Amino acid sequence: MSEPIKSRLIPRILIASVVLIALAALALVGLFIANHRRPSGPVNVALRNKLVGTWVGDHGTILVFQSDGTAISRSAKGDRQPMSLTWTVSGNELAIFTDTQNRINRFVFNQPVACQEIVEIAPDRLELIDRSRRGNVLHLRFKKINGTAPRNAP
Repeated sequence: MSEPIKSRLIPRILIASVVLIALAALALVGLFIANHRRPSGPVNVALRNKLVGTWVGDHGTILVFQSDGTAISRSAKGDRQPMSLTWTVSGNELAIFTDTQNRINRFVFNQPVACQEIVEIAPDRLELIDRSRRGNVLHLRFKKINGTAPRNAP
């Protein structure tokens, strides 16, 4: 090859390499966003209405789901401050967001702090499964309280 052709070929190869690397990086970011975006369907109004109320978990967690999509979580022992939450139901998934959550995860990726599958919901009991930790399936069971929440309600 002649010298002028070589001098033009090297910068073109470098530019093409940079463009390919940038496209690969964008594809990886797109895959990451697609895999971490939950829930992605329409709101399941029937399940949402069944969840409204005060639920007490087997481990003493009290969840108060309100019809406007907000909720409060606290310990029955009263050893923690109540936590403000936002929640939604899509399909059979309950997604919970916190007010203190990272804004990028919340508003850009729509990534909840907790996303559980609703296995069973009856007027007096609720069972959820959390599969977010690899190799560890967590069963969460709650009973509904009629009337007012226990004493240290917010």
